[in-house]
Amino acid sequence: ILGLGHHYFWIGTPRYWFAIGGFFSALEPLPLLGMVVHAVYDAGERHLQAANRPAFFWTLAEAFGNFVGAGVWGFMMTLPQINLYSHGTQWTASHGHFAFWGAYGCGVIAVLYLAIGEHRGCRELDGRAWKWSFALLNTGMIGMAGALLVAGIDQAFYERAIGGSTWNAFLSMQGRPWFNESMWARTVFGLLFAGEFAVLVYDLVAIPRHRIAHAPARASDGGGGWIMKPDAMVDTALLLRAMATAAGAYGLCYCAARMDQSAALRVAGLICYAVLVALAIAIALATPLHFGWKALVVASAAAYLVILPATWRYLTRLHQGELDASRPAEHSARAGSRMFCGA
Repeated sequence: ILGLGHHYFWIGTPRYWFAIGGFFSALEPLPLLGMVVHAVYDAGERHLQAANRPAFFWTLAEAFGNFVGAGVWGFMMTLPQINLYSHGTQWTASHGHFAFWGAYGCGVIAVLYLAIGEHRGCRELDGRAWKWSFALLNTGMIGMAGALLVAGIDQAFYERAIGGSTWNAFLSMQGRPWFNESMWARTVFGLLFAGEFAVLVYDLVAIPRHRIAHAPARASDGGGGWIMKPDAMVDTALLLRAMATAAGAYGLCYCAARMDQSAALRVAGLICYAVLVALAIAIALATPLHFGWKALVVASAAAYLVILPATWRYLTRLHQGELDASRPAEHSARAGSRMFCGA
């Protein structure tokens, strides 16, 4: 959590976040480097051979991509003295693209190959399509991150450091050759990435099915729940996502209804909450989660009835003093306006 402190530099937080965020964010590359060492060791032990080769190589890509994208790219701009000029530029977008791809994207693809291969009975996976998608997806991402980095450094130098972050500096930045050429390069590599993403999807869908003896779908794990199979894992994740979406929709409708005193929004909020409860019940009855996790899901669904009104009342009391303090000033301003008009 402290390593996320570089996100708190310019949002109105106390000054001590400069020291906390800069220090702990600068330490983030160390555990990421440990992941790289671990990946290199495993690759050497296996001589780059594995039964599920796509999952193995995507796992290696996650270790290296996470270190370079989150560690190296992040370390370039994490100190507040540099982040003062780099935040909000294409430099930040470069770091965001590369870090998210390395930390999450590659890992998710590796898990997809493992889960789908296990579900379809393919103990050994290899082929050509995944190699093309692996090579060109990573090429597209590296190209996008590099192009955005060039554009971002150009922005940070000319628009921020020299131009002072003014409107004129922003407008003049749009005509700089390096910035424009880098954005065009980012578009080209983005199209390459999109095209190879289609190849990746095709390769995942085309993994052949093999008839093998699967264990029963619900084998007890000895802890009161059930062993999570790949298909059950996907179904459970989709239900959890739908429940979170319904909760967010309920929260938005509730707040909008309280602000506008709208009956239609109030009804929409109740419908969203009903969907939320139905999904919580479905998770409790139809998924192989442990009983404790099911209880947590159901309790969280019930808690929304309390959390939103309580938060609304707290915020109302919190800002009531500000509203009361502003009323005398408004009254004085109106009285002065009447005196001026009467004169």
